[in-house]
Amino acid sequence: MRILALRLHNIASLSGPHTIDFTEHPLDNAGLFAITGPTGAGKSTLLDALCLALYGSTPRLRTAPGRDSVSPDVGEETLTTADARTLLRRGESSGYAEVDFRGRDGGHYRACWRVRRARHKADGKLQGVEQSLMSLPDQKVITSQKREFDRLLPQHLGLSFEQFTRAVLLAQSEFSAFLKADDNQRSELLEKLTDTDIYSRLSIAAFQRTRARERDVAELEAQLGHQAPADPETRATLEHRAAETLAQLQQLQTRQQALKREQAWHATDEQLESHWHSACKAHEQALNERHAQAGQRQWLSRLDALAPARHLFQQHETLTEALKSLDSRLGTTQEHLAAANRQRDEVIEQHEAHRSHLETRRQHYRQQQPLMEQCALDEQRYRDLLQRARHTEQQLEEQRQALSNQETALATCRQKEQQQRCSLEAVDTRLQALTDGAESFTQWREATQNRLDQFRHKRQALDDLGHAHDHWHQLEQRIQALDARQSADQKTLEALREEGTRTRTSLDQQRTTLEQLEKSIASLRAARSDSVPAMREGLEPGSPCPVCGSHDHPYADHPPPQPAHAMLLATEREEQRQLEEARQTRDTLDQRCAELRGRYSELNSHLTQRHAELETLTAQRGEARYRLDACRESEALLSVAPESRSTWLETRQARITEHHDREAERLACFDRDYRTRAPLQEQLHTLEVEATRLEAGVAPVRAQISTLEETHAPLVSERDRLGGALETQLGHYSDVGAWREALDRDIETCEQQLASTQKQLASCDEQCRKRQQEHLQLQQQREDQGLARDNLSQDMAQWREAHPDIDDDTLTALLAWTPEQHQKLTQDMAATDQRLNEAHLLGQERLEVLLRHRQHYGEHAVQVDATVPSQNDTRTLKAWRNERLTALAHHQASLETHLPQAQSARDEADHALRHDDHCRDRAREIEQALAQHRREVTRWGRISGLIGASDGKKFRRIAQGWNLERLIEHANIHLESLARRYRLARGGSELGLLVIDTEMGDERRSVHSLSGGETFLVSLALALALASMASNQLTIETLFIDEGFGSLDPQSLSQAMDALDALQSLGRRVGVISHVQDMHERIPVQIRVAPRGNGQSDISLS
Repeated sequence: MRILALRLHNIASLSGPHTIDFTEHPLDNAGLFAITGPTGAGKSTLLDALCLALYGSTPRLRTAPGRDSVSPDVGEETLTTADARTLLRRGESSGYAEVDFRGRDGGHYRACWRVRRARHKADGKLQGVEQSLMSLPDQKVITSQKREFDRLLPQHLGLSFEQFTRAVLLAQSEFSAFLKADDNQRSELLEKLTDTDIYSRLSIAAFQRTRARERDVAELEAQLGHQAPADPETRATLEHRAAETLAQLQQLQTRQQALKREQAWHATDEQLESHWHSACKAHEQALNERHAQAGQRQWLSRLDALAPARHLFQQHETLTEALKSLDSRLGTTQEHLAAANRQRDEVIEQHEAHRSHLETRRQHYRQQQPLMEQCALDEQRYRDLLQRARHTEQQLEEQRQALSNQETALATCRQKEQQQRCSLEAVDTRLQALTDGAESFTQWREATQNRLDQFRHKRQALDDLGHAHDHWHQLEQRIQALDARQSADQKTLEALREEGTRTRTSLDQQRTTLEQLEKSIASLRAARSDSVPAMREGLEPGSPCPVCGSHDHPYADHPPPQPAHAMLLATEREEQRQLEEARQTRDTLDQRCAELRGRYSELNSHLTQRHAELETLTAQRGEARYRLDACRESEALLSVAPESRSTWLETRQARITEHHDREAERLACFDRDYRTRAPLQEQLHTLEVEATRLEAGVAPVRAQISTLEETHAPLVSERDRLGGALETQLGHYSDVGAWREALDRDIETCEQQLASTQKQLASCDEQCRKRQQEHLQLQQQREDQGLARDNLSQDMAQWREAHPDIDDDTLTALLAWTPEQHQKLTQDMAATDQRLNEAHLLGQERLEVLLRHRQHYGEHAVQVDATVPSQNDTRTLKAWRNERLTALAHHQASLETHLPQAQSARDEADHALRHDDHCRDRAREIEQALAQHRREVTRWGRISGLIGASDGKKFRRIAQGWNLERLIEHANIHLESLARRYRLARGGSELGLLVIDTEMGDERRSVHSLSGGETFLVSLALALALASMASNQLTIETLFIDEGFGSLDPQSLSQAMDALDALQSLGRRVGVISHVQDMHERIPVQIRVAPRGNGQSDISLS
């Protein structure tokens, strides 16, 4: 992962667009660069913009309060303090942050974060954030949706937000707190820095899962106690009761089914008999309907007889009507033919008149032709004269306008020349006043510039003097402070040495006392043991006692009585108390000795380090005093009282600055006027040349105008004479062309009239021919249709002779019937015949079905030998059916009383049996589940025993211990280049850290004994170690380190810079944010953030 470019616009104090391109000079080859600027200028804003573009948030915003803390926006709008949109600069309508980077797959991408206000106005409401990700260089948009951006960005970059802030933005300050924290605080910081909170969740989950499985087992055991099945004897009784009640229920159900079967037979029989009677009634109705249609059937027979000859009568009537129409059309055609002949005669007369008029107009045109040709020649000469006169007049106007323009330009040029001359004289007057009448402007400027350089050198010398004095004074104060601390620590060391000697003497005395007390108590206990009588028997006169060493043995012959058991126990307790007190006193003294040794060693180490620091500071003070003495006016400064030296320097600086500013202002005024003088001289010379040129060009123009005026007068006179002659000859015509066109139009009009009459004559001939042809066709149709009507009349007479029973009225009525009416009547008669046949067949079929149904009565009757009465006696059959239905209803009512009782008894027995089956199945399921849950409890109990805890501490400490080991391994690698003297190791507590001092024989001591600079170096090593851990799966080529170098002495700072150089030699680009001037001098490539007022800053590269 490598950062390629950063672009931002209106983010916090960085207003306007800014671009930092790491692929261009000088950043492309700079492995180490610094981000410099005063506090509050916006250095950290660059890192905020980097995080905004990639993740839409910053580390500072992640720790800000949420909804409960708001800040005002425009109008009445508010924003939460954790809202990233608060980074948009106030008073701006939009802003953005863009980052180009190389991802984990080697491709180049661009991530963009944008925010704007409504209507792009500064007082508009803030809109939602827009985020997009695109590939480079094709700029293809991968996504512009926020949720998809949050998912895809870590995939392409290779780092989540937390990993990015740990591996790229090194949190050195957090590791400073990490070093000095106790186990609980270090555990929290380690969890935050290494993102190992998952182990706490796993530990809690294992503990909770175990407790949940144990509760499940307890619940299943309780359920098993409530699901006890019946014993074998009770089970057999339940099964016998169920079988007995089932047999009784089935017997009643069989009887009920037989009753229902016979009832269904009677219902079907009654229904079939009803259907048979309905069919008989339908047959009778069909017969009556056929008898009622006798008259219609006779009329239908006549219609059938007329049907073959109906078309003859219809055609005869149609031909009669057609002949009447033809007679009318023949009369009309005769009239049209006569009118067409009359119109033809009139058109012939018009044609002869138009031909005569055309010959007359042609003769007039031939007479006017010579006169028109002469007028055409005169007209052409007039146009030539008119054109020449206009051209001459136009040239005159152009020359007069040119003369006017040149005279105006000449006057303007003279006016500008006078103005430039006045301006030049004013500039010369100001320059003379500024230079005090110096003979040479160049010499005066060189002298003034030399004075300014002298003032600058004096001011620089005073600045150097002030810096040298401040540096020497600071070193003097530090040396005095170190001397005071060294004296105090020396006294403390002497006091510790004396106290240590006293404590060691007391410890030796206490150890001697404890040994004597233990020997004495052992001897006393031995004297009270069971071997005392034997020892007394072994005593010899004159020999020492093995217990007390006495030569006198008074109890050898007369021993004392045995003491009571209670007294022995009290004695032993007292002896034990004395031993415990002695041992406790010894342990307390031993611990105090250890503490004094540790404090003595630590204080001695501090004295040694401070002594080396004093030597270094003394050398630096001598060098600083040498630089101070080398400065001019150092003696004058040192002769002033120390408390007044700053005032003395400020007074001298102010005086020199005042003289410098006064001279600089005079020189600026001189340069401004002097730069104005040369252009004024050049412009004045240009204007003089231009005026001379304009004066020389006026005379030729005036001569040209006189020549044109002499030529123009004769042309105008000849033009006017020829124009009057043409006007007389043409008369009311505008020109010869109009005259000729008028004559041509007359001839053309006559020719058009003649052609029109010719067309009308042809049209009249065609019309007469068409009328004659139409008349002949109508006559032929009249003859043909008359002959056809005569033939039809003969056929109609033959049909009337064949049907004498149909008179004229009847024939007329029959012809009035349409074929559709005839067809409908035929269909109605056929439908009546069909209904009659269908009713007859249906009655026979239903009678057969009824008889077959009654033949099978014995199969459905309750009584086996039951029979149906004779079919012929309908009344007896109906009474028999009613009697049987009443008996069946009585039996049914009796069954409905006993059947629910039997069903209830059967349900109770079956329910008891099924309940016992359910209890058995449920008990079996619970036992299987209980066995499974017990296995789960065993498995999760083992896991919980290893890592489980209600607060997640157990597994977290294991994982954090492992992570701490890895962190220490990586940190020790970086410490080899940062601080070779020290190594880190675990110790003191579960998550404790100790420092191994290789210069003190690998002595292990507390991290609290490190100085401020040493603490920073160790913290930097830990931060770099975390970056190495985070980049295990990904090569991170860009790092940023924010602040912390100010606490380092020159040697430690040099070591830190060497370590950073080593990082860049490994292919990493390292950016350092720091105020330390020495680092700025060692890092040539710098991104400078400089404030320019009003809360705005600029970015520049150097």
